Amino acid sequence: MSDDPATRPDEDALTIPSAWKRQIHPRRGGTPGPKIKLGAGARKAMRACLANGRGEVERAIADPRTDPDLVAPTRSYLDGTLDPLGAAVAAVVSAGIDAWSDDIRFVDGWTFTHGVAFAACAFTEMATLYARFERTSGRVASRSPSSSPG
Repeated sequence: MSDDPATRPDEDALTIPSAWKRQIHPRRGGTPGPKIKLGAGARKAMRACLANGRGEVERAIADPRTDPDLVAPTRSYLDGTLDPLGAAVAAVVSAGIDAWSDDIRFVDGWTFTHGVAFAACAFTEMATLYARFERTSGRVASRSPSSSPG
């Protein structure tokens, strides 16, 4: 190590080793974390899951026990309208997942297909939903009891 102050490292500055950078959680104004990469297969995986589960979603929204406020947005989404609530219901019912699942097909698929804002809205809606399985009719979609106002 040199005695010349100009060549010594600044002991008051944090220098993150390159090997650590992939572990960093990005913060505004901080060291950027790793680049987020969406696989091209995300859209295909999401669409395949929706195609395979479409019958289940159709049955759920036709079931009178499904929350009526979820039916129209889900129908709109299935008909091609960008509706985050409908997308969330379709994901929850078709894949039997919720926001706490580690199944990322839908979030990645929404991001790749419709953008980050849509994916964030749909994911937020997904956190308010659950699908319970009824032995006689399949899944029924509802708002989570803790998400209802009042």
